[in-house]
Amino acid sequence: MFCQYCGSHLSDDSRFCSLCGAPVRQPAPYAYAPPAAPVSQEQQQAAGDALKWSIIGAAFAVTAWLSFLGIIFSSIAKKKVKVYSEQYGVLTGKARAASIISKAGFICGIILTAVCIVYLIFLIFAMPEYFRILNEMFEDITQLPY
Repeated sequence: MFCQYCGSHLSDDSRFCSLCGAPVRQPAPYAYAPPAAPVSQEQQQAAGDALKWSIIGAAFAVTAWLSFLGIIFSSIAKKKVKVYSEQYGVLTGKARAASIISKAGFICGIILTAVCIVYLIFLIFAMPEYFRILNEMFEDITQLPY
Protein backbone atom coordinates (compact mmCIF):
# COMPACT_ATOMS: atom_id res chain seq x y z
CA MET A 1 0.00 0.00 0.00
CA PHE A 2 1.23 3.54 -0.76
CA CYS A 3 0.50 6.96 0.74
CA GLN A 4 -1.97 8.85 -1.42
CA TYR A 5 -0.23 12.18 -0.65
CA CYS A 6 3.52 11.53 -0.86
CA GLY A 7 3.63 8.07 -2.44
CA SER A 8 5.84 6.41 0.18
CA HIS A 9 5.50 2.69 0.83
CA LEU A 10 3.34 1.83 3.87
CA SER A 11 2.59 -1.38 5.69
CA ASP A 12 -0.94 -2.75 5.35
CA ASP A 13 -1.86 -1.96 8.97
CA SER A 14 -0.61 1.70 8.91
CA ARG A 15 -3.02 4.40 10.03
CA PHE A 16 -0.70 7.33 9.29
CA CYS A 17 2.09 7.84 6.77
CA SER A 18 5.52 7.55 8.43
CA LEU A 19 6.99 10.16 6.04
CA CYS A 20 4.35 12.93 5.79
CA GLY A 21 2.01 12.03 8.68
CA ALA A 22 -1.15 12.05 6.54
CA PRO A 23 -3.97 9.74 7.62
CA VAL A 24 -4.16 6.62 5.52
CA ARG A 25 -7.49 5.71 3.97
CA GLN A 26 -7.99 2.01 3.85
CA PRO A 27 -8.87 0.84 0.36
CA ALA A 28 -12.39 -0.40 -0.13
CA PRO A 29 -12.61 -4.15 -0.08
CA TYR A 30 -12.79 -5.66 -3.51
CA ALA A 31 -16.28 -6.92 -4.19
CA TYR A 32 -16.07 -10.25 -5.93
CA ALA A 33 -19.10 -11.34 -7.85
CA PRO A 34 -19.11 -15.01 -8.70
CA PRO A 35 -19.71 -15.74 -12.36
CA ALA A 36 -23.33 -16.31 -13.26
CA ALA A 37 -24.41 -19.86 -13.84
CA PRO A 38 -25.09 -20.67 -17.46
CA VAL A 39 -28.73 -20.30 -18.41
CA SER A 40 -30.38 -23.34 -19.94
CA GLN A 41 -32.39 -23.24 -23.15
CA GLU A 42 -35.57 -24.08 -21.20
CA GLN A 43 -34.91 -21.22 -18.79
CA GLN A 44 -34.39 -18.78 -21.68
CA GLN A 45 -37.57 -19.96 -23.36
CA ALA A 46 -39.61 -19.64 -20.15
CA ALA A 47 -38.29 -16.11 -19.56
CA GLY A 48 -38.96 -15.14 -23.19
CA ASP A 49 -42.49 -16.54 -22.99
CA ALA A 50 -43.24 -14.54 -19.83
CA LEU A 51 -41.79 -11.42 -21.45
CA LYS A 52 -44.00 -11.83 -24.54
CA TRP A 53 -47.15 -12.14 -22.44
CA SER A 54 -46.19 -9.13 -20.33
CA ILE A 55 -45.55 -6.95 -23.41
CA ILE A 56 -48.89 -7.98 -24.92
CA GLY A 57 -50.60 -7.26 -21.61
CA ALA A 58 -48.99 -3.83 -21.30
CA ALA A 59 -49.90 -2.99 -24.91
CA PHE A 60 -53.57 -3.83 -24.34
CA ALA A 61 -53.55 -2.14 -20.93
CA VAL A 62 -52.96 1.27 -22.48
CA THR A 63 -55.69 0.95 -25.11
CA ALA A 64 -58.88 2.52 -23.84
CA TRP A 65 -61.69 0.06 -24.52
CA LEU A 66 -59.43 -3.02 -24.59
CA SER A 67 -57.69 -2.35 -21.28
CA PHE A 68 -59.55 -5.25 -19.65
CA LEU A 69 -57.58 -7.53 -22.01
CA GLY A 70 -54.42 -5.94 -20.62
CA ILE A 71 -55.47 -7.09 -17.15
CA ILE A 72 -56.00 -10.62 -18.42
CA PHE A 73 -52.73 -10.87 -20.38
CA SER A 74 -50.74 -9.22 -17.59
CA SER A 75 -52.22 -11.73 -15.14
CA ILE A 76 -51.09 -14.57 -17.40
CA ALA A 77 -47.60 -13.02 -17.51
CA LYS A 78 -47.53 -12.65 -13.72
CA LYS A 79 -48.43 -16.33 -13.36
CA LYS A 80 -45.65 -17.31 -15.79
CA VAL A 81 -43.15 -15.17 -13.85
CA LYS A 82 -44.27 -16.83 -10.61
CA VAL A 83 -43.77 -20.30 -12.11
CA TYR A 84 -40.35 -19.21 -13.43
CA SER A 85 -39.38 -17.91 -9.99
CA GLU A 86 -40.46 -21.13 -8.29
CA GLN A 87 -38.65 -23.25 -10.84
CA TYR A 88 -35.39 -21.33 -11.33
CA GLY A 89 -35.08 -19.05 -8.30
CA VAL A 90 -33.85 -15.51 -8.78
CA LEU A 91 -35.36 -13.37 -11.53
CA THR A 92 -32.76 -11.96 -13.91
CA GLY A 93 -32.75 -10.57 -17.42
CA LYS A 94 -35.91 -11.23 -19.38
CA ALA A 95 -37.72 -12.73 -16.40
CA ARG A 96 -37.09 -9.62 -14.31
CA ALA A 97 -38.23 -7.39 -17.17
CA ALA A 98 -41.35 -9.55 -17.57
CA SER A 99 -42.11 -9.17 -13.87
CA ILE A 100 -41.84 -5.37 -13.99
CA ILE A 101 -43.76 -4.97 -17.26
CA SER A 102 -46.55 -7.34 -16.17
CA LYS A 103 -47.05 -5.40 -12.92
CA ALA A 104 -47.13 -2.09 -14.79
CA GLY A 105 -49.55 -3.51 -17.38
CA PHE A 106 -51.81 -4.89 -14.68
CA ILE A 107 -51.94 -1.56 -12.81
CA CYS A 108 -52.47 0.48 -15.99
CA GLY A 109 -55.15 -1.94 -17.13
CA ILE A 110 -57.05 -1.61 -13.88
CA ILE A 111 -56.85 2.19 -13.91
CA LEU A 112 -57.88 2.57 -17.54
CA THR A 113 -60.67 0.01 -17.23
CA ALA A 114 -62.03 1.96 -14.26
CA VAL A 115 -61.86 5.20 -16.26
CA CYS A 116 -63.71 3.57 -19.17
CA ILE A 117 -66.41 2.24 -16.84
CA VAL A 118 -66.90 5.69 -15.31
CA TYR A 119 -67.09 7.19 -18.80
CA LEU A 120 -69.63 4.55 -19.87
CA ILE A 121 -71.75 5.28 -16.81
CA PHE A 122 -71.55 8.98 -17.66
CA LEU A 123 -72.74 8.25 -21.20
CA ILE A 124 -75.63 6.14 -20.00
CA PHE A 125 -76.91 8.66 -17.46
CA ALA A 126 -75.87 12.03 -18.84
CA MET A 127 -76.37 11.64 -22.57
CA PRO A 128 -80.20 11.45 -22.57
CA GLU A 129 -80.29 14.79 -20.74
CA TYR A 130 -77.74 16.20 -23.16
CA PHE A 131 -79.80 15.10 -26.16
CA ARG A 132 -82.96 16.58 -24.61
CA ILE A 133 -81.21 19.95 -24.22
CA LEU A 134 -79.92 19.80 -27.80
CA ASN A 135 -83.43 18.98 -29.05
CA GLU A 136 -84.90 21.97 -27.16
CA MET A 137 -82.22 24.25 -28.61
CA PHE A 138 -82.93 22.95 -32.11
CA GLU A 139 -86.67 23.56 -31.67
CA ASP A 140 -85.99 27.11 -30.46
CA ILE A 141 -83.74 27.76 -33.45
CA THR A 142 -86.31 26.41 -35.94
CA GLN A 143 -88.97 28.74 -34.52
CA LEU A 144 -86.92 31.88 -35.12
CA PRO A 145 -88.40 34.13 -37.80
CA TYR A 146 -85.74 34.43 -40.52
